[in-house]
Amino acid sequence: ALKRIQFPKATVVAADLSPSLKLPHQPNLITMMDVIEHVPDDRQLVKTAASLLAPGGLLVASVPAHQLLFSSWDTMLGHQRRYSKERLVEVMEGAGLRVRTARAMWSFLFLPAFVRKFEQRTADNMEFPPVEPWMNSLLVRLSNLEWSLPGLPFGTSWIIAAEKP
Repeated sequence: ALKRIQFPKATVVAADLSPSLKLPHQPNLITMMDVIEHVPDDRQLVKTAASLLAPGGLLVASVPAHQLLFSSWDTMLGHQRRYSKERLVEVMEGAGLRVRTARAMWSFLFLPAFVRKFEQRTADNMEFPPVEPWMNSLLVRLSNLEWSLPGLPFGTSWIIAAEKP
């Protein structure tokens, strides 16, 4: 089922991607933020998304980075995998998309994520702990600073933008 949200200069459509999905138009942008790691066939999902895009349209996605960080946290969240940059680029290019940028984010959380790998998570302790306003502000500032830097080779997520030729 499609859910439409109208904005002054854009229409946003939320939909479950399936090969049989029919949209009323070809979108210029599809976002899949923390989605493709949840499906068994990530390549087919990205191919389906790419087939819906208008020429010149962008697919923007985020995925968890580095299989080394895979933990019970990932399992409880339903993740099938984490990604190397190379694997993520290969999935996008395999769908006929041209990668414009692929970069790691949240490098300052890499060490805590590595430590989390050794914690056993259950459904009872899956929530992030509450963060004080000062800490949230610091994390936002670190994220903004990191985004302004040249791409780092590690982080807890990959952000990718790929264009349909």
